[in-house]
Amino acid sequence: MAKAILEAGNIEVIDFDSALWFEVLKGLKRTQLKISDLLHYTAASLRSCRSIISFDRDFDRLEIKRVEP
Repeated sequence: MAKAILEAGNIEVIDFDSALWFEVLKGLKRTQLKISDLLHYTAASLRSCRSIISFDRDFDRLEIKRVEP
């Protein structure tokens, strides 16, 4: 399934750098998300993504729309 998602052409792979980690840590105080979900959400927010591809319903209560693959 991951291969099909990446081949869709609208997926961007980004580096997990110190700037992203810093933003994730700041977000820990504002949310009840698990750190792995917060990482994905923060990365998507910083890139102004319109949606997150996930089966995880925790994303349903966020500003970015969740789309199932």
